[in-house]
Amino acid sequence: MYNSQSFTMDRSAISLILRELNINENCVANIYNYGSWVYGTNSPTSDRDLLIVTRSPSTTPLVFQVEFDYFHEFELHKLWNRYDICIHSVENFEILLEKNYLLAVECTFLPAEFKIKEEIDFQKIYLEKYY
Repeated sequence: MYNSQSFTMDRSAISLILRELNINENCVANIYNYGSWVYGTNSPTSDRDLLIVTRSPSTTPLVFQVEFDYFHEFELHKLWNRYDICIHSVENFEILLEKNYLLAVECTFLPAEFKIKEEIDFQKIYLEKYY
């Protein structure tokens, strides 16, 4: 399922990304890769997909659809035609884990090489609280 063979990301780009998004590096708890570069379905022109979990309390709580409270609105930041970035607060990320939101659960179980930063062990939290 995971493609560690072709995965090489210039991690120095993270500082540039955080600066562009106006996020203090000290507020970042976790950064996960996801998408085609993880699955091995990328092409040379594929963008990189990142999910960033911040310690900054979200000013915007997640809004879930009434009919099916799994789907929610979120903001996707597209940078330089190279990165698609989704940002969640720690609190919102835990809500996604509680709802078994596939992307959040997947990120917590990624192999280490796809986790750029992991200060909070959400895998342990998920298994202890929601599984």
